[in-house]
Amino acid sequence: MRLFKGDFQTVWAVDQLFSLIVEGLLFLILQFSPWSFLGGPFTVFAPTDEAFDRIPRDTLDEILQNKDLLSRILRRHVIIGRTLHARGISWDVHETSGSEMIATQVFKNGVIKVAANLDSSAFVQQTDLLATNGVIHVIDAVI
Repeated sequence: MRLFKGDFQTVWAVDQLFSLIVEGLLFLILQFSPWSFLGGPFTVFAPTDEAFDRIPRDTLDEILQNKDLLSRILRRHVIIGRTLHARGISWDVHETSGSEMIATQVFKNGVIKVAANLDSSAFVQQTDLLATNGVIHVIDAVI
């Protein structure tokens, strides 16, 4: 667990892995998000730029041009409230800010998986990056 003296933007600026998710979430906050003004706390499952790079360019361009689809995908990565992932075996279901359900599973060896459905899941690469307005879990795919 790492604690940062600042909000999500501070964490993302320090890590340099998140330029695409930062752009997308800023868009979401400015355009579509009634909850953004609440100030948190939020839990963000943040795909790295490398995770976005795995999406075929044509598909990514289509997503970026379709604001409703972009909003739905981004909201799938945000939970209202702070959700930490302690060690040990567990299975939890969470409602996202877009009113979709995602599941998290912590395995015996500390591996953590987050899934939106059978075809859309990611593994957590870094967990519990604490910011003043919530917590970030770095994931290896866009869910």
